[in-house]
Amino acid sequence: MVAARRPPPSGLLLVLAACLFAGGYAGGAYVHAPWFGEESIFGPSSVLHERNLGFSSLSFAAKALAPALSVSVLAESGTIQATWSNVEHPTAKDVLVLTCSDQPEWSLNEGFDAVLATPLGHKVESSGSRLLPNRTILPDLRCQYVVRYVRSDGEHIGSIVAEAKLHQEFGLRPKQVHLAFTQAHSEMLVTWVSGHESPAPQVRWSTAKGGPYTQVNNGTSSTYKALDMCNAPANTTGPTKFIDPGYFHRVVVTNLPAATTIYYVVGNGVHGWSEETSFRSRLLPTADAVKFIMYADQALPVPLFEKAWRMTKQVVNDINAGYNGFLLHPGDLGYAEGSGAVWDVWGGLVESITSRVAYEVTVGNHEYDHVGLKRESSGAPPGGWHPQNGKSPEPWGNMGDDSQGECGVPTVARFNGTGNGNGVFWYSFNEGGIHVIQLSSEHDWRLGSRQYTWLAQDLQAVNRKVTPWIVLATHRMMYTTQLDETDDYKVSLGFRENVEPLLKKYKVNLMLVGHQHSYERSCPVYNGTCVPDRVSGTTHMVVGSAGATREKGGFSPKFGNFSEKHLDDYGYIRVDANRTRLHVDFVRTNKHDHIPAGQVWDSVDILPWP
Repeated sequence: MVAARRPPPSGLLLVLAACLFAGGYAGGAYVHAPWFGEESIFGPSSVLHERNLGFSSLSFAAKALAPALSVSVLAESGTIQATWSNVEHPTAKDVLVLTCSDQPEWSLNEGFDAVLATPLGHKVESSGSRLLPNRTILPDLRCQYVVRYVRSDGEHIGSIVAEAKLHQEFGLRPKQVHLAFTQAHSEMLVTWVSGHESPAPQVRWSTAKGGPYTQVNNGTSSTYKALDMCNAPANTTGPTKFIDPGYFHRVVVTNLPAATTIYYVVGNGVHGWSEETSFRSRLLPTADAVKFIMYADQALPVPLFEKAWRMTKQVVNDINAGYNGFLLHPGDLGYAEGSGAVWDVWGGLVESITSRVAYEVTVGNHEYDHVGLKRESSGAPPGGWHPQNGKSPEPWGNMGDDSQGECGVPTVARFNGTGNGNGVFWYSFNEGGIHVIQLSSEHDWRLGSRQYTWLAQDLQAVNRKVTPWIVLATHRMMYTTQLDETDDYKVSLGFRENVEPLLKKYKVNLMLVGHQHSYERSCPVYNGTCVPDRVSGTTHMVVGSAGATREKGGFSPKFGNFSEKHLDDYGYIRVDANRTRLHVDFVRTNKHDHIPAGQVWDSVDILPWP
């Protein structure tokens, strides 16, 4: 447990419920631990299991001294306090359950989690009080939270003795605001979530802090349902599975002056507006310098939100210091894997970043890989891409069901590409002299495939006199020396065989990936070998170190001698680009060797190809 020693950052909606994962690795499924962590009655030492969470019907007693329950949120820490009285014959096995009461598809036997009403070792009384160990603010799930005092015999959950609503204003105001580029340099796409579809969403903005917001743009709203997912468990409704995601509002802000601080609010005149925040509009197409940030595999949170919180805070500091061109997150975002609440928690965590810079994503295995036979929006065949199955000759693929049936549906609802490729899956843009390409490593990239054909055409169209740099981002790596990840290494060899010739032909400078939860930087390399002039090759960086359970196997030169720096620890990279060089820093977000977090651990200058 992490004590609430300080209030969370502004806009941060975290819940310890979704802040624990057990196990997990780059290619496998994460197991979402109980909401209340070690104190959950569904914890590893408990005899209870989620399948036993079955209440009988409501059984409030009609008597003069009926059982009563009240709940409140402590303002300083966001912790929920439950207080009860007049409970007849309380036992040490009675529990407090957190759930929502206004979800028509949920039954009384469903809750987010439960804890013992009386902690072990404490005296059991008919009147008492208990702090629920969420330790932080509940996320806005657009529902009416309730706490229920429930009778239990230690093996099965029985009748509801009393319940109380949590006083709140959820689902109205905008949450999870984030920005994205369109194809036009004078535009910015603004997206957010709320619990209502109408009236029409608006962005009001000004070039002056505090307004007046004389510029107004209108947008559209959409949502998705459980039936839109490709397979279970993502298409199964329940507190820890699919929940109503609310509505996703999209507004394209137009006619923005170049390289200008824009102050804005989002929302509508009926339900209210967000707090003012700001972003820097895009540079002129002729600009040849930009600073940006990249990371992948955030996996909110592993094992506690502290790692993700710490990284978010450091990234915000770098944005304030001028690394505000854009941010690349090529896959494995919050690792929801069918748990809708995790999307809301993660969206709240990164809002202090996503509302400030264009947050450019593509899917990773934990957003997309699935086995359901339903057609989905990427245009892939039913079941997605599984090159190790069926008629495919490659025996090396390890694309399984890591999204647990989501098949990209929540990602598509929340994020956008620039419109010149295939939605959020693959697309490209120019900014500050860099041509950035986001690819999907989870869709077919082999020679002759739809994505390969698009990539070749996109690379061919780059004018290197105007745009001297090409940065390719995707989820899976082409070069790795990570131990204990044999299947990933096999995929990397297939990636090299099919796609690396394009990198050489079009002189791609830098390839940024995640997937493995570590940091690794190669020399300028081609065909597994460092190029002699240390320039005429692509530098590869694995930066899957944003919060997912870090790798523990170390690295080995048996996979090749191209690795120059590597580390199994947390961090992100920042890039300072001008016409003559790309300067890249890897910033560690963990204290290490008596050195505080936030220090640069590795740096490199990448020079143009001759």
